[in-house]
Amino acid sequence: MKREGYPAAKLVKGEVKPAERLKGYFWRYRWRYALGFLFILATNAFATAFPWGVQYIIDGMRSPEGDKKVGFYSLVLVAIAVGAGLFRVFSRIIVFNAGRDIEYEVRNELFDHLQKLPPSFYQRYPTGDLMSRLTNDLGSVRLLLGPGLLNLSNTPIIYLMTLGAMAWISLPLTLCALIPLPFFVGLVRWWSREYHQRSLESQQSLARLSARIQENLNGAFIVKLYAREAAEVKSFNKHNRDYYETNRRMAKMSSMMTPVVNSVPGLGILLVLFFGGRQVMAEALTLGQFVTFILYIFNLSWPTFILGWVLTIYQRGLSAMGRLSEILDAEVTISPGEEEEIPMRGEIEFRNLTFHYPSQLSANGSQRPVALSEISLRIPPGSLAGIAGGTGAGKSTLVELIPHFFEIPQGALFVEGRDITTFPLQTLRRQIGYAPQEAFLFSTTIAENIALGLPQVSKEKVEWAAEVAGIREEIESFPMGMQTIVGERGVMLSGGQRQRIALARAIAMEPKILILDDSLSSVDAQTERKILDRLKEVFPGKTVLIISHRLSALEQAGMIFVLKGGRLIEAGTPEKLLRQEGYFAELARRQRIEEELEKI
Repeated sequence: MKREGYPAAKLVKGEVKPAERLKGYFWRYRWRYALGFLFILATNAFATAFPWGVQYIIDGMRSPEGDKKVGFYSLVLVAIAVGAGLFRVFSRIIVFNAGRDIEYEVRNELFDHLQKLPPSFYQRYPTGDLMSRLTNDLGSVRLLLGPGLLNLSNTPIIYLMTLGAMAWISLPLTLCALIPLPFFVGLVRWWSREYHQRSLESQQSLARLSARIQENLNGAFIVKLYAREAAEVKSFNKHNRDYYETNRRMAKMSSMMTPVVNSVPGLGILLVLFFGGRQVMAEALTLGQFVTFILYIFNLSWPTFILGWVLTIYQRGLSAMGRLSEILDAEVTISPGEEEEIPMRGEIEFRNLTFHYPSQLSANGSQRPVALSEISLRIPPGSLAGIAGGTGAGKSTLVELIPHFFEIPQGALFVEGRDITTFPLQTLRRQIGYAPQEAFLFSTTIAENIALGLPQVSKEKVEWAAEVAGIREEIESFPMGMQTIVGERGVMLSGGQRQRIALARAIAMEPKILILDDSLSSVDAQTERKILDRLKEVFPGKTVLIISHRLSALEQAGMIFVLKGGRLIEAGTPEKLLRQEGYFAELARRQRIEEELEKI
């Protein structure tokens, strides 16, 4: 079934089917499951022996030594019950813990794989959907590989042992008890297929609901600002209603299955009472054998009843594993490579680069308009370069390709004269400091946010970076200073403070290439100039790329590259571009007029 709102991920060739992946995890823990299986066998051996003890007690009452036999077999029954209880506890500890360990392993595997996936993957999948998969779906897999697997193996063992004991007592009665079974098997097969579909719909509905909640909480300020509370409640109710309806259909199917499953042993008992009672009266069966036979039918009641639940767990677990496999099979389009020691000076060169975002493929696979077209430029090492252009010109896209965030063609982008597609990602990205316009801060201290790219938190380095970014004095005015918790996404700080802390984070790495993607748009022009002047002092010989909507911030650049519609249309020094009276000069003139109007 197609998910609404976002397409499936691009999968690697030879993707692993959910059932095969489950088998793989099971095989890794096969010895623990084997030990658990032995304990299950022992549990059922004791459970099967218990009714035989009851038979000996009942039949022994009629013998001359009835008191002794009843006393002896009563003690035997106590020992059997204790043994069955102990083995049952051990089997659950072993199997349930194996399921927990697999859950832990899969969660780590998922998180590790998510770290390797390109930004295009996260453009397709809402955060709430991914959260739902890593929590609810993973929990369903754990239930399958723990309680589900235990009962899946336990049920056939109980049936085999119990039916064998019943056949030993009376084969005709056993066949009578099994008359309703074929109808039950057919019903279960139909129910299993239908429940699988309902389960998948429920999980997808929960993912959409989670995504809606996450998005609404993140945008709570905007919702209130535009007085959209009532509309958001209505929209949430629609998603909540969808989730409610899918689960109501599942509950209806489960409630229908439970009485049907319970009726199977009931019908069997009616047949046994009718035919077995006649055999007792004809003395073809002893009273003890007849009672034991009835007890065995009741022994089958629980596994027959639990079979519906087990099938539910199996179908939900299989559906959940399919959704998790969609993440695990998503293609890592950029290979991390083996880390190398590569001396870098900061040279960057684009050679006839044309770039499409992966999400810019239409439904029929044809490509939409390119983000960047035939870009050729060279930035010498140690230079200060500016990138200018209007909104949507492709400025951010251009600099985002330098850390190799997106897959690009070979021979289109070179760093230090080396094709970027052959660069180990860790080696490349540790030499690039990137400060975006939309500063993202983690919900931890200011110091830890600034030291994110460092091997360890260094107080001196953090304070130095904050000083260069022009934020140190403001941080020290906080009651907790550098140990101030910034809140989720830095909500406790202003936009300008968030941007400068993100800039300090990039500076702290002392990278060979520093990229400022309009990262000072939330500070005033005077503060921006001071920060840029300080950067020139502390980063001599480093390559600095600046994107800024304030063209005055690019005046100190040795070279400015001007983009329009994803194409490079002008390049040169600020003075040269202004003399040419081209697009850059027009942007500068328009901006000066806007600034003058603001002063009026």
